[in-house]
Amino acid sequence: MKKKGIISLLIGVVTGATFGVLFSPDKGSKIRKNLKSKLEKEGVLDKVKSFFSELKKELKDEFKDLKDEIKSDKKKK
Repeated sequence: MKKKGIISLLIGVVTGATFGVLFSPDKGSKIRKNLKSKLEKEGVLDKVKSFFSELKKELKDEFKDLKDEIKSDKKKK
């Protein structure tokens, strides 16, 4: 349940940022530079990288378990 909330939050943030960029009067390069600077100052980039790193590890583990389960089912037949 916690993952669904985090994913929903990330989708909301991305959507909001996209609309903010689309309707901003500044140039895109300036917006990207400012956004990256703010995200780095607040440590958001590190948190997002950490989140996706953990998610990747969990997915690998889940797929490995699923693969092992399928192999064991095939051996039983």
